[in-house]
Amino acid sequence: MNRFLQETWELFYWAMWCPSRLQHRMNEWAPAEEKDGVKPDTWFLGILFARFNGWFFSQFLLITVCLSLALIPSIYQNPGSLDWLLLPLAWLITYGMAVWYLPLAFSFPVLLALSYGTQPDLWNEAIVALQDTLPLLSVWIPGLGFTSLGIGLTSGLVYWCLTNKSQSAARWIFVLGTTLSIAIGTGLITQNMGATIAIAFLTLLLSILVSTNIKTGGDDAIVVAI
Repeated sequence: MNRFLQETWELFYWAMWCPSRLQHRMNEWAPAEEKDGVKPDTWFLGILFARFNGWFFSQFLLITVCLSLALIPSIYQNPGSLDWLLLPLAWLITYGMAVWYLPLAFSFPVLLALSYGTQPDLWNEAIVALQDTLPLLSVWIPGLGFTSLGIGLTSGLVYWCLTNKSQSAARWIFVLGTTLSIAIGTGLITQNMGATIAIAFLTLLLSILVSTNIKTGGDDAIVVAI
């Protein structure tokens, strides 16, 4: 845990002020394919999506959630409104920005909190207008947000188990974490018990099959995700 928190702080600090060190870590954790005898630098899109690294993503997610906490006091002053949707929306937008340029993405939750704190009514009107345009917004965002958060945390725990040579625990965590994350997210979206149970059962079977490919590999262990 201490190592995880230290590396999380390093990720934030290096993204803001030491891009060369961040680049070195990305190259080490998610190396790009060698071309013409030269190994190019790893892009943010690579480590957060194409060559997804669960440990790196978990640290990124923790930073994003912490930065988004600045929204809570202002949202608390507007009980009964839909402004709480700004939290999962901030996480999704931050991730979308991060795959292109991580340092800029970290500034978004803070800027959003400052903007919302000064003009909460404007943001509330925008959310209500968006909900009128997309009636399922208030249902889909919590479901997708919970699923993304659960899978991110599961990936981080699996990677931690692999680096500690605990292959059996990694497989169990992967199966249970993936199944619960998708099942709860499906339940929030569909509000249908039958569909939720069916999706959970299929996810359980698929995650069991995928978990057989999860193997210990020291610091170079790879998290196999659905």
